[in-house]
Formats: sequence, structure tokens, C-alpha cells
Amino acid sequence: MGIMVRVNSVIKDEKGNIIAVRGHEMIPGQNTKERMWKAKWICNRQEPNADFIYSTHAFWVKDVDNENRESAIRCEERNGKLCLVAPSENGDLLEKLPVYSP
Repeated sequence: MGIMVRVNSVIKDEKGNIIAVRGHEMIPGQNTKERMWKAKWICNRQEPNADFIYSTHAFWVKDVDNENRESAIRCEERNGKLCLVAPSENGDLLEKLPVYSP
């Protein structure tokens, strides 16, 4: 599996869809800078027929209400646009993250 990315904020379009995420690559021994990944980039790297597995990166988000819970990010198409979701039994975890504003 590729590099693990811990997501800590989201970027939404004008309709409120999550179209990008910001986070840190979890590389042992390295203090990585926060960066952004767009939905299209993430979705283009999703391995076919393999939930949660990405050829270069794996994107995870922790539940802000329960640190022990986390979810993998998935791609979903809404109104012809690629959007990101992190489904869990506690709702979409991405929706609980702060919206990034530079």
C-alpha cells in the first residue's frame, strides 16, 4: 500500500460538496508539510474493485467525536462532479472536519 494521509480539513465547492482535502502524509521520521489533494487526483488513483486501496496514497480521517474511530475516504459522483466522502456509522466524518480557508 502507498503513503498514508491523515486528513484534517476539507475544501468545499459553492454547493457544499467536498472537492478536496488537506492533510499530512504520514511518513515515518519525516515532518511533512500540510498539502491539498483534489477529488479528481484521489479518484483517478483508486484501484478498481478494491475498497479503500489506492495505488499511491491511502486517505483516512479520524472522527472528531471519537478518536478511536476512523474511516477511509471514498469517491462519489454527485451531479456529474467527483466528491469525497468518509462514511461511518456515525455519519460522514469529512462533514465534521473544519473547512479550510487560507
